[in-house]
Amino acid sequence: STIVEMLKAPYAAMLPPGKLPMLNDGSEQDFTGMLREVYEHGIGLFRSEPILATPLLIWGRGNTVESVLYGPNTLQNMEWEDIGSSLLPDSGLACLRSGPPQQRSLVLMDFGPHGGHHGHPDKLGLTLWLEGQPAFIEAGSIGYGTDLYRGWYKRSLAHNTVLVNGRDQKECTGDFVRWESEDGTSTVVASSSLAYPGSQL
Repeated sequence: STIVEMLKAPYAAMLPPGKLPMLNDGSEQDFTGMLREVYEHGIGLFRSEPILATPLLIWGRGNTVESVLYGPNTLQNMEWEDIGSSLLPDSGLACLRSGPPQQRSLVLMDFGPHGGHHGHPDKLGLTLWLEGQPAFIEAGSIGYGTDLYRGWYKRSLAHNTVLVNGRDQKECTGDFVRWESEDGTSTVVASSSLAYPGSQL
C-alpha cells in the first residue's frame, strides 16, 4: 500500500548511525528518537511487513503511551533486515551502500523535485559517509527568520553539488537516467539541464 511504501522510504534513505539526511529544510531526525514511535504504529498496522519492525529491533521499542496502545505486544520471531543500495524514484533519491552496518560507506544523491518553498538549489547534491564516518553532509536548515537562512543555507554554495561561475542553481527537478544493481554493485546516473540553463550537469 501507499502507507507501507511511505514507511519504508525513511529506512531506505537512512544514514549509517540511524539518522535521516537533512535535505532541503529538513531538521535532524533519527531512529533513536520519535521516529521509533511511527514504526510502532506501522508494524502494529502492517504485521505482514516485517521490514517495518527493523528500526525497533535495532534501536529499541518506543516508549510513549501511543506506542503501548498501538504497537504490537511482541516482536518475537521477527529478524531485522539490513538494507542495501536503494532507489526512491518518486522522491528523487538514490542511496549506494557497501560494507557492514557498523562501518558502512554510503553515498546519497538528490536529483528529485525542488521541494517548493522548503527546497534548496542543490540538484545532484551528494551526502557521503566513509566506513561509518561522515565525509560530506548536508547542513539542513536554520530558523527561517535569520539572515543565514537565505544568505547561506538556501545557496548552492552551501551544498555538496556543482557550482557554475559562483551562481546559484535554478529551481528545477533533475533527470533520472539509469539505475543498475546486481551482484552487490549498484550504479545510478542522473543529470540536469535546467539547474544552469546552457550547461549539462
